[in-house]
Amino acid sequence: MPKNRYARRRFSRNSGITRVEMLNLEKDCVMIRKDPDEDSNWGDLIIKRGLKWRARKRLLKINEESKQVLERLSSESKCRHIFSQPRHPDPETGALRCVSPQSKTA
Repeated sequence: MPKNRYARRRFSRNSGITRVEMLNLEKDCVMIRKDPDEDSNWGDLIIKRGLKWRARKRLLKINEESKQVLERLSSESKCRHIFSQPRHPDPETGALRCVSPQSKTA
């Protein structure tokens, strides 16, 4: 199993984010602090996009392991989404593909 898949699973388990919320997570929804707060939280995930309207807007905390995963994936992503496929470009155009629920090729 690829290292990136483990990272996604750890991130999902540690943050409480759903699969659809994870695929819709954009860089503007991640607020990471330089230092942890008194509860050892490194920041917040602002969930704005999801399928269920009750769960659509919520705030999740970022722990240290989630922070490491988010920083790595954010630096690798070449688009506005955190979860993209920088190692697997689109074969037709050579462009990077973003993982998105709207994308049939992702």
